[in-house]
Amino acid sequence: KGITDVVANYVNSAEFTDTLPRFTVDYKLADNVLLYASAAKGLKAGGFNGARAGLIDIPLDEQAFGPESNWTYEVGAKSTLLGGRLVLNAAAFTVDWSDMQIQALPSNTPANLVANTPVIFRNLGNAESRGIELQTLFAATDRLTLDFSASLIDPKFSDDTLSFRFNGRCDDVVCPRSTSVGGNTLPRTPKTQLAAGIEWNSTIGDGYEFFARGDVTYQSEMQVEEMNIGQIEPRTLVNARVGIGRGNWSADLWGRNVLDEEYIANSFFII
Repeated sequence: KGITDVVANYVNSAEFTDTLPRFTVDYKLADNVLLYASAAKGLKAGGFNGARAGLIDIPLDEQAFGPESNWTYEVGAKSTLLGGRLVLNAAAFTVDWSDMQIQALPSNTPANLVANTPVIFRNLGNAESRGIELQTLFAATDRLTLDFSASLIDPKFSDDTLSFRFNGRCDDVVCPRSTSVGGNTLPRTPKTQLAAGIEWNSTIGDGYEFFARGDVTYQSEMQVEEMNIGQIEPRTLVNARVGIGRGNWSADLWGRNVLDEEYIANSFFII
């Protein structure tokens, strides 16, 4: 990668090389049950911070930041049961991150400029995320179908991870002076997500096909930043759709968030 800033008369380049393997194995336990396991490495490329952050000359070795990588391990099962009426899939996974690209102050930022210096990206973090996922689809009758999915995740920073952008801004009351975020939940990741739906299909009159569907989704609280002092509240939303069609035409009437729940869609955290 290379960067040229004509206004600042700044030129920089960096090279990142890695190998990204993926291993998979599966075993057919029965005609309708498949077991599998996988391991794979992922990569997020590095980039550039430039030469200055506010009034600070960024150290040479921090003007570029390196790649962030992770290993993902997963085991699971995919099955079709009850004569094809029930689909049941389940998985357990672990994701291990290394050299996470975390917003931080330049390492040479003096105490009197902490509040006014823009953050840059540095490879300062490690984390892990462990969880399980479940997906089901059940044909209760020829006309009635039920579905349910769940995701339960525990995403945490490793104990050796610090938040350098909070350096000099914590008082051991709101956040620790050490700026340690070990054990804190990763931002923007809800620990619990649930979804359930019900759908009815029928035939009306001379070849008219009718359906009605309702869905409920739940998302648990999300952390806004790495110190876990700002949150986005959990939410439960209800959606609905009805439709009718015949031959090559159809008409649907639908609504999202039909109970008109007010919720925070996004939030930005600025120290």
